Amino acid sequence: MKTIITLIVLSLAGIYSYGQNGADPSDLTTNNLLRNPGFNENLCNENWQIETCDVTCNGDAGTVWLNHSNRAGDPAIKQTLSNLIPGTYYEVIVGWRGGDHGPIHGVSGARNIFSVDIDGKEIKRLTTNANYTDWMVNDQPESASAYGQITFKATATTHTVRFRGEVGADGDVVIGYVKVQEVDYLKLIGGGPEGPRSNSEIDAGKTVNLEVVFADWSDAPCSSTNFEQLWREITSNSEMINSFARQGATVNFNLNKSWKRMPHPMTHYFPTTTDAQNWKWDDYTRDGQQLLGAGANFPANTILVVVPNKGAAGFKSVGSGAHGASHRNIRRMITLMPQVYNEHYTTLMHEIGHCFGSGELYPASSPYTHEVGCYDLMGDVVYATGFMGWHRYRYGWFNQENIQFLHQKGEYTIDLKKLSATEGTSMIILQDPTKKTKLWVIEIGQDVVSREQFNGTATGKLNSEGDRLIIYTIENPLVAGKRAIRLVPRVNFLPRHGTTEALDAVSYKEGQKFEKRDIPFQVDVKTKTRDGFQIKVSITKNLPFKIN
Repeated sequence: MKTIITLIVLSLAGIYSYGQNGADPSDLTTNNLLRNPGFNENLCNENWQIETCDVTCNGDAGTVWLNHSNRAGDPAIKQTLSNLIPGTYYEVIVGWRGGDHGPIHGVSGARNIFSVDIDGKEIKRLTTNANYTDWMVNDQPESASAYGQITFKATATTHTVRFRGEVGADGDVVIGYVKVQEVDYLKLIGGGPEGPRSNSEIDAGKTVNLEVVFADWSDAPCSSTNFEQLWREITSNSEMINSFARQGATVNFNLNKSWKRMPHPMTHYFPTTTDAQNWKWDDYTRDGQQLLGAGANFPANTILVVVPNKGAAGFKSVGSGAHGASHRNIRRMITLMPQVYNEHYTTLMHEIGHCFGSGELYPASSPYTHEVGCYDLMGDVVYATGFMGWHRYRYGWFNQENIQFLHQKGEYTIDLKKLSATEGTSMIILQDPTKKTKLWVIEIGQDVVSREQFNGTATGKLNSEGDRLIIYTIENPLVAGKRAIRLVPRVNFLPRHGTTEALDAVSYKEGQKFEKRDIPFQVDVKTKTRDGFQIKVSITKNLPFKIN
């Protein structure tokens, strides 16, 4: 599970304006991993290491000047963070301003003079405002309550954060206080099927490992040996692999190229005298695991896939499913049913999602409303082609640098990129104003295929990634009769699923707007770009920023 550390450095002047513009200053010492985060008056250098400068403790308390009197070298302060988790992402937010007498040194206008470094390496160069007395939050005016994200990934248990001024020009830098706190978007949900991952789930990892066994029965034997062809039919040739690649994951699969005989006949597992829901799945899954035989353990995130004899009858409409397992380090398995050969690769991907802990997003109750539209495989395996951004993030496929978390009052103009983009912001997260275990997510809708494309009779799509923007919520505990993830439709959910009209009703296009009377933010979809949309998010009051 990935977490984030937020490092906040803000001016003292900003403390008194936070009722309107920013974080609650009373949180300065809550869960703060830094020592002397407020640069205490007359002790502002305590617990901080100084480089190439004399620290000036200002009389207004809690501000530090980085100034080297027009000499060589960049003045800086730094502090080492301990007990970090390798592989964890951290977000840095810096509030600062240029020194008042920067222009005296010939430094005028907006200049790139302030750097945030990790272990001596620059990760972001910040630009001052033309007016040196204006406080900044990262590279935006503090009054705008907007900021450019700075993120880094911990590779060790300790890292040193350094703030360096006069970079490339002799213009002073003033900083205020610093806060380091854990921020984990999964923890904001608190629990449930879309919250933090549990020990009962397997780690998705960047590589999906599938161990594939072909099973038949004494009363339904199979003689075909073209196992590669059977697998191509189930995975729609290379479409499944391509889909995973677009989502940031690769697939390794091993085909056991022989028919493994189940110890009981088909009629034992699927009795003809019971309904479809009463098949002996416990016997089937136990016996299916044993088809692997003895041997070395598999990688911990391996999924066993039991593939049936194509064309076998007698399954009574039992659907494919995901189950727990316990054999040779395999903890999850998928039992496919013969109808999978007439379906799409998305059936197998849906079950893989269950193995990674995701719950159903099919309609929970009547009326039969698809509240994730055609945008996620956990709610649709006919039109959807992949997982929403939240699932990709939860699986560990989505780069933390591509997420922007907003909670401060202000207007944010953002170039929102496609989920498949490797750079820039691809997902925006906001916390609900009243329910702290509910999040709002803004992202661009991925490919949605037409019924004809699903059947292989046409190539057209209902939606190409980048055509539409979607907004959805994630919450815990679940609302009665609802699923954990639901689209916030622009108009409404239409009864006819899988049409352009239905997509238009739940999605947003250029020139359209999301706004609700009881929600303190709105989204304007300004213009369509080559890589997505330029949007403006307007937040009318500070949103909660609470972790369970």
